Amino acid sequence: MNKDYLAMMDEGELEAYAKVLGFTTAAAQTAADKAKLIEQKRGRCAELTVLGIAMSIPVKRAHDRRFIDAMNKEDRTTEELDGAFRFLLGDEQYASLLAAVTEDDGTQDDDALGYAYNKLLYSAELKNF
Repeated sequence: MNKDYLAMMDEGELEAYAKVLGFTTAAAQTAADKAKLIEQKRGRCAELTVLGIAMSIPVKRAHDRRFIDAMNKEDRTTEELDGAFRFLLGDEQYASLLAAVTEDDGTQDDDALGYAYNKLLYSAELKNF
């Protein structure tokens, strides 16, 4: 959420938004403190290990409209799926994931990649702020 607009919200609206995100701002006393808490929660990174690779993924990327739309698209192509996970992981971590599923002869193990995608997609760490 745009920080400028977050700052314009009142305490009640900030608390309602936090509840949608899965937490409460009750400990924060002012609207500014509530907004800061929301920003901190949304800025959290999930620390996951997938195929032996330690990854740090901003949780808000899993809640980004672009990722969600790509994942929900009917008749999505393999390239679109790969693009969605590249967006989620970032170029460097995605390259590491591809290196992990690529054998010495160049074969890319699609089962291993599917396992990794599923582990990421269904990770409780990425679902919750």
